[in-house]
Amino acid sequence: MNYISQLRYELQKQPMLTWTSILGTALAIFMIMTLYISNSVATVPLSPESNRDRMMYGKFMHLMGEESESSSSFNYEMGKRLYENLDGVERISYVGSDSYSFFVSNPGRPGINLTAKKVDPEFWKIMDFEFIYGSPLAKGDESEAVRPVVITESVAKHFFGAENPVGKEISIQYVPFKVKGVVKGASPIMPNSYAELYLPYRPEVVADADGPFGNTHVILRLKPGVSHDYLREQVKSRYSAFSNTIKATGEEAVYHQQPFDVDNVPDGSNNSPDSKISKILQIFIYLILLVLPAINLNAMTRSRLRSRVAEIGLHRAFGATRFHVLGRLLVENLLLTLIGGIIGLLFCSIFMATISGAFFSWSEDFTVRMDSSTVPEFGMIFNWSVFAVALLGCVVLNLLSCGIPAYKASKVNPAEAIHGVL
Repeated sequence: MNYISQLRYELQKQPMLTWTSILGTALAIFMIMTLYISNSVATVPLSPESNRDRMMYGKFMHLMGEESESSSSFNYEMGKRLYENLDGVERISYVGSDSYSFFVSNPGRPGINLTAKKVDPEFWKIMDFEFIYGSPLAKGDESEAVRPVVITESVAKHFFGAENPVGKEISIQYVPFKVKGVVKGASPIMPNSYAELYLPYRPEVVADADGPFGNTHVILRLKPGVSHDYLREQVKSRYSAFSNTIKATGEEAVYHQQPFDVDNVPDGSNNSPDSKISKILQIFIYLILLVLPAINLNAMTRSRLRSRVAEIGLHRAFGATRFHVLGRLLVENLLLTLIGGIIGLLFCSIFMATISGAFFSWSEDFTVRMDSSTVPEFGMIFNWSVFAVALLGCVVLNLLSCGIPAYKASKVNPAEAIHGVL
């Protein structure tokens, strides 16, 4: 209780220094948690990608020769050659490699540009979309006279209001399409499933001159218990086999640790993922966010202790030991750190509940509001263990920053301290 009274006294006597110490810790906690959350949203299991830990992606082909180099997405036949019938794969889907921006219109409604993705029937069995109306695209849909399309709930509301739009037509790039289904939309943070329009995927016809390149990606869902590395070893051997078939051309297929998972994606089609460097960089940033406030708090602590010289001298004059004075100052600093940690957690919670919703919920052109189901719940992206580690780091660094001035204060001569000499 004496510590609480002392803190209340400090807040009244030195409000600027005390609150700066508290808010310095709060800011460090807030920034660390916000950075962690911004990194983790790309991997959190969220509908329609609830099985992200079992999903992998084949995306690129990279050919390297003595005098030439080329890389791009592969074509349908090459996708089958590399990824069909792999042991441990539960389902495989072939999708278009590009996300298109198409102009969509309907009589009596304003036209808008929407993101479109081309998908096959297996896509709907891998992704767990919630259908509000209708059904997913099926085999043979791509050959219909009026091609079908699956749209998101927000798009349906924009063009058809509260009506059931299944069977009705919309114009995509001035070509009529018939609405076959309406789904709860995916979030833009999930590029493998996000779109506002879903069109039938057609395996492309590729000329011999194009080699293995085309406009196809594959999505794999692994059987439970199958490791990512087990799949990669199989695909690596298929890359080697393909390289042997093109050996006479002087080229080879460069393996880049495919298929990828959501936490292991390269920067570009001719690079390998480097998750180790990424994690080291994240840790380095976390340390900076911890150390910089601690350096500032060291100066704050010195200023606060200088104003308490006479108080420390009286404690020593009345028999308080150096250990008692040191312990009292460290405990007070610990309480300030804990208060700052709680405030930082509160700031982070408010941020996630309000401001970040816009990041998860809006499409790229801000024309159509995404469905509310696309926003991750706070519990999905908040990690108590990360908060505990961040708070522990703040405690340790704050105690270290307080320790030196507190130790010097505990050694002061009582007579000198009463006269204000530290």
